[in-house]
Amino acid sequence: MLITPEELVKKLKFGEWNEIEFKAAKFEIPAKILRTVSAFANTNGGLIVFGVTEIDGELTITGVKDVDRVQSEFLNLARNPEKISLNLPISAQALHFDDRHVLCFRIPEAPVQEKPVFLNKELSASYIRKGANNFRCDREELLDFIRNASSEQPYDSQPIATNVHSFYDEESLTWYRKEFEDRVSKNDDKIDALSFLRKHGFVVELEGREVPTRAAVLLFGDQQHILQHLPKMVVDLQWYSHSKEEYSPIEGWGDREVLEVNLIKSWQKINNFFSKHSLRPYKLDPKTLKRIDDPPENDSYREAAINLLVHQDYGNFGRRATIRIYKDIVEFNNPGNAFLPRKELLVGGEKRTRNPQIVNAFRRIGLSEQAGSGLGKIFTIWRVLGYVPPSIENDKAEQTFRLKFPKQKLIGYEQSEAIKATGANLDDKQTMVFAYLHRFGEANTADLMALTGLFSSGAIQIADSLVKMDLAIRESTVDPKFVFSKIAVVADLPKKQVTRQDDNISTRNETISKLQLNILDVLDKPKSLTQIMKQLGYVDRKSFRATHLKLLIDIGAVEMTNPHKPNSPSQKYSLTEYGWRLWNEKA
Repeated sequence: MLITPEELVKKLKFGEWNEIEFKAAKFEIPAKILRTVSAFANTNGGLIVFGVTEIDGELTITGVKDVDRVQSEFLNLARNPEKISLNLPISAQALHFDDRHVLCFRIPEAPVQEKPVFLNKELSASYIRKGANNFRCDREELLDFIRNASSEQPYDSQPIATNVHSFYDEESLTWYRKEFEDRVSKNDDKIDALSFLRKHGFVVELEGREVPTRAAVLLFGDQQHILQHLPKMVVDLQWYSHSKEEYSPIEGWGDREVLEVNLIKSWQKINNFFSKHSLRPYKLDPKTLKRIDDPPENDSYREAAINLLVHQDYGNFGRRATIRIYKDIVEFNNPGNAFLPRKELLVGGEKRTRNPQIVNAFRRIGLSEQAGSGLGKIFTIWRVLGYVPPSIENDKAEQTFRLKFPKQKLIGYEQSEAIKATGANLDDKQTMVFAYLHRFGEANTADLMALTGLFSSGAIQIADSLVKMDLAIRESTVDPKFVFSKIAVVADLPKKQVTRQDDNISTRNETISKLQLNILDVLDKPKSLTQIMKQLGYVDRKSFRATHLKLLIDIGAVEMTNPHKPNSPSQKYSLTEYGWRLWNEKA
């Protein structure tokens, strides 16, 4: 089953977004529907739903009149090689709402090697999905797809027509060879530089002469060759003296270093930047770039930095890699999305890489985890430290990969009190999942895997055990999503005395209005600002947020599910423990 009737009704309230599109298609398929097929296939996949019409601003089930004809026409069109470049394995499903019939089609994401999926035999007629819209790919996006699809010769293995004897920085190559000899082979110290580069695939033949590969130039190139063949910075390092939320373009960064050097030197400079801005300053071992008394979170930062260097799309000159260090969060932003979804990235094992020669070069000297276990190591460290798990944003439309490390304990005071209030005997993994649901309101399979360190089936079992205790609610069946259940907790929470004054409640020296009490009412689960306003019939977004919602956040009754990104399109709001008490008292 692609989707249940109940799940579809819920999605109607949220409207169209990245992975769902609604069409009326009462008697025939929409003329431009293949643009959506192309966009979904080139991005994250998605669901096309026929039989839904927007009436007075609301999505309403109006039904498909001729189900067999519409379904047949759509599938035949989507499989026509004259109309679309790839025959996708599209799944179909019919749902029935009394006498109205709805058709659902699941469009899978296309394999990396088959992208872009284009229309009418025109490569330029390729689309990607951003938000609720389909956008025609521009030239840079098409080139990104083509580079990623190349399996015969990855970008970093391509030859560069330059002098093989003078392209490299001797200091960088000497450092690398010393690390290699200490870890792998003492025999390689007896051969000259060119023989070493040739032996390990960094030098190849082009039109009868030896030349370096792109990987060789990126790894070891001198300043002249780096600037010539990589017309963008390698990494933009930024340090801020304040939290992410306090960021202001006027104040800007407190320290910045732009790296336009080879990857070996970039790696060394990144480590020096980390040590310079560590909460506990330390000295680096010049050989290992580590310290004896090394804070464990630094291992995660180093692994993330390696990930940024080895998986960056160096062929995309329009986007730059950045590492931003705030007081409350560290962000790694990488041009070049990962080829796999978040769930699969958290599982070990060999994975297709964008720059295999660069990856192997770092692995040889122990600076890159074997068999795709780097992200797993990062999450394990953060889990042991008791922090909120790092977040992964793999944006296939923007071709970017973001890894964020919140410096925030998963189980704070409110989570501890809520756990006590349940009266349940939770094990460590159940406690972590419960605390996450309490803090953020919901969790999908990838969230559960990050929290528990288990494969998807085991992680889902942990969440299902909370469902049996009425501490969580399972909302979907195909790709399970779990939301926090406040019933068991609210019943046992010590009630806070509040004073009613007509339609107002006075608390923490603030007065809560009737509208604000109604906001508490509608937050039976995390909801977006649009959903809250729509349910309350309020239309002035700016006034609603500034006048009513902000006060509830300021007094600690309501919290954002993504506090580090206040303006996120996926931002939702939920009740805190204090908000539940007010809600319970009001009831």
